[in-house]
Amino acid sequence: PEFSSQPSAPLIKKPQAMSLLQAFLLVAVAMRAIPTLATSATPVTYTVDLSPSTGSCLKSKMPTYSGATSNTYTNAPDFQRDFPRVGGDMGQCLCSPDDPTKCLRVLDVKKEGIGFLKIAKTGGTSLVELLRHLRLRDSPRSGTTVIEMLQPGLPQKVASIMTARTPVVTGHSDYSKHRWVETKVPLSIVSIIREPASRAESQFYYYKKNQWALSVPGYRDISFHEFVQQTLTCDKNWENFKPVWQDGFGIALWLSGHHTVPWIFDGQPISARQKRHEQQADFDLILHKAHDHFHRLLWVGVLEDMKRGLELLAFQLNTPPLILPRKNVGTSKPQKSSEAKALDEKARDTLRPHLPMDNVLYDYIKRIQEERYDIMQELKRYDRSALVQKPCDYRVLQRREIIINSKTYGSLEPDNAA
Repeated sequence: PEFSSQPSAPLIKKPQAMSLLQAFLLVAVAMRAIPTLATSATPVTYTVDLSPSTGSCLKSKMPTYSGATSNTYTNAPDFQRDFPRVGGDMGQCLCSPDDPTKCLRVLDVKKEGIGFLKIAKTGGTSLVELLRHLRLRDSPRSGTTVIEMLQPGLPQKVASIMTARTPVVTGHSDYSKHRWVETKVPLSIVSIIREPASRAESQFYYYKKNQWALSVPGYRDISFHEFVQQTLTCDKNWENFKPVWQDGFGIALWLSGHHTVPWIFDGQPISARQKRHEQQADFDLILHKAHDHFHRLLWVGVLEDMKRGLELLAFQLNTPPLILPRKNVGTSKPQKSSEAKALDEKARDTLRPHLPMDNVLYDYIKRIQEERYDIMQELKRYDRSALVQKPCDYRVLQRREIIINSKTYGSLEPDNAA
C-alpha cells in the first residue's frame, strides 16, 4: 500500500500528545489493513549438492552454477535493468474475521482472465479444458475463451485477448511471456508442477510419440533406465533431449522466466536466447526469480496432490467443486513388468540428485500450498459473506525465505521489494 508520507494535522501540531498506547494501536490498525507475512516466519532450510554431476558425463553438459557462492547480483544495476520487477501488484484477499493473518488471494472469474503457465507433462492439457468449461459457464458470451501463446505474433493477439474480456491465456511459455500479457489485460496466473524426476520420465515417454525424436537412432527402443544411464556416462549423445535430463526444465526455468524454448523468442534477436542460455548457470538468479514469481501466481497445483489443490482453486475462484478431466494421457508408455518398473524407479532415483533447483522448488511450493490449504479450511468455518475482503500484497502471503547450504534466497529487500 502507498501510505502518505505526510502526518495528519494533529500530529504536526502536537506530536508529543500521542501516547505509547495510541502509537501501538495505530501501528496495529495499519498492519491489519494489508495482510502480510510475519517477520518471524520460519525459513525453509535445505542442504543441496550443487555439483552432483561430478564424475559423470553430465559435468560437461550441465550448467556450472556460477552464482552458488555469492549474492552479488542482489542490488546490482544490471540485474535491475535486465529484469525489472513490476511493483504495485495488489490483489484481493479474503481473510478470517478473527485472525487477519489468515488470508487467501481470490479472483472474480467473471471480471478477470486467467493465464495458465503450462509446464510440459504436468497435466496442463486437462486443466486448460477445465478452465475452458469454467469460462464458458461463467461468461458464455465472452468471445474467444482460450488463446494459445505458442503461435507467432503474440503482440497482435492482445486485441483479441482484450475483446475476450475474461480469457484463458495458455501455452508452454515461461513467466516472462505471461507477465508481458498480464501487463496488458487483467490476468491472474496459475500453474501446475510435478515431482521433477517423475515429470522427466513422462517427458521421455511423450517424446516416443514425436517423429523428430523417433528419427534419432536408438531412441525408439531405449528404456528410460537405459536412457538415464547413457546420459550420465556419455555412452550416447542425447544432447537434444535436455527437457528430460537438465535441471530447471521441470520448474525453475518456467517460473523464473529464463526458459530457452524457441517460441518464447518470437521476433527477438538470437542474442536474447544466447543470453538466457548463459544465465541458466546462475543458480542465485534463477532461484530468486522463481521464488519471487511463484508468490505472484494465484495458484500452483501439485500433480501428486491435485484433489486438495483443486479444492483450494475452487475456493479461490468461488466455484463449485472442480474435477480434472483426463486429457493428453501418454499412450507411448509400455506395459511394464515388475522388474522393469523397479528399473525405472531406480532411474528416477539416479536422476533426481541432478535436478537440485527443481527439487528445492518442488518441495518449497508443496509446503506453501499445504499451508494455504490449511488456511482455506480455517476460512471455510465461516460463511463466505462473513469473511473480510481487502487488498493484499499477494507477493508476501505465506512467503518463506529459502536457506540452501546456509545461504538465504527469496528475501524481499527494500531495494528489490517491487
